[in-house]
Amino acid sequence: MLSKLIKYEFRAMAKTFFYLYIALVAITLVNVFTNPLGALMQTGGGGQGAAGGHGPEIFAEAIKGLAFALYIVLILAVAFVSVVLVVRRFYTNLLGDQGYLTLTLPAGREQHMAAKLIVGVVWNTISAVLIGLTILLQVSVMGNKNYIIEFFGAVDPLNIFLGILLAIVGTASFFLMTYAAMAIGPNLVKNHRLGGSILAFVIIVVIYQILSSLFMAGGLMWNISNPFRPDMGSEALTNSIGSSLMVVSIAMYAVTGVICWFLTRFMLRKKLNLA
Repeated sequence: MLSKLIKYEFRAMAKTFFYLYIALVAITLVNVFTNPLGALMQTGGGGQGAAGGHGPEIFAEAIKGLAFALYIVLILAVAFVSVVLVVRRFYTNLLGDQGYLTLTLPAGREQHMAAKLIVGVVWNTISAVLIGLTILLQVSVMGNKNYIIEFFGAVDPLNIFLGILLAIVGTASFFLMTYAAMAIGPNLVKNHRLGGSILAFVIIVVIYQILSSLFMAGGLMWNISNPFRPDMGSEALTNSIGSSLMVVSIAMYAVTGVICWFLTRFMLRKKLNLA
């Protein structure tokens, strides 16, 4: 049943993401082609820029500016929709009016939660990868390929792996914190589901931030003052500290996610308050 729920969730959100991704790729290609076009027109104009008053240069600069502005808007739209759509589907399907129908399906609450969490993390990962690729493409077209190569060459491969793992675990933990807040909200503030959910989310985040800061500070101090750590250069020390902090963050996100998972499951089983 879990596989069927996952397939249904993918289909339910695929159309929205498909149109957003197509638009983002299209505007990225427009930026890629208009960047050298502007330079070509300026060269053909005898080295005078758009400030020289020439129509073609002004037109090229206007197209470039509009395309870049649309690109920024689409990046924000993809990031916003990637989060809001996942959260909204959890609320409407399990806590809203549709919850009466959804919970009659031959699937446990854990399966519904797992399906929505898996699909949400996958869509957000795809969105992040696509945004990253479009940024790298535009940076390389602007003649900064060497900076990209130098950046990835200077970063420890372990830190790259930990960074990817941190992003995935952090995304899952964020959604689980949101699910827990929405499940708790209606029981926290009567007759005000949204206000109660926001208040519950703030409480969860504050508790997480306090505990995370304490563990991060402890991990940082241990890494710096560790008597068993071998002598290393500044770059190696920086990579070591970065790795330690990411490991602590991953552990904190994982623990928080597990707690929020069981908290959400408990609320859906024992304290469910449908709209």
